[in-house]
Amino acid sequence: NVGDLMTNDVVTTTPGTTIAELERLLDRNAISGAPVLDGDQLVGVVSQTDIIGVIADQPHIGGALPSFLLSPQPIAGPILAQLAAERSAAAERMAAHTVADVMTGVPVTVAPDDDVAVAAAKMRDERVHRVLVTDDGRLVGLLSALDLVGLLIDED
Repeated sequence: NVGDLMTNDVVTTTPGTTIAELERLLDRNAISGAPVLDGDQLVGVVSQTDIIGVIADQPHIGGALPSFLLSPQPIAGPILAQLAAERSAAAERMAAHTVADVMTGVPVTVAPDDDVAVAAAKMRDERVHRVLVTDDGRLVGLLSALDLVGLLIDED
């Protein structure tokens, strides 16, 4: 079940965290997203996609990332030059925006006793890379797509 596979020691952030601080938090912990807590209340989830939205000056970019950011191919030179030219403005936006500005307010959740297949189906159906594990509305863990890949590898 989910409780056996989830990560218990979850890195979290708060609504007032700046996007610049969030980027450092994600990088320092080698993660791509984090639950958002206001005190002990789960209020959302935020990810690197949301950071890219701020950098691109489209804070609510959601799943509509430009195709060049999703492509496995190298990014073309003119696009890199354009991104470099915006670096200063992007840094200012990252300092001015907070997690509350860009987070998803209704995260996808599962319970610790849910079957892992239920969690995997939710990830697929909602097109997310992680589900938050809650017990009586309280965050108790996180299950990521990488956790599911690890499960598949361990079964082989």
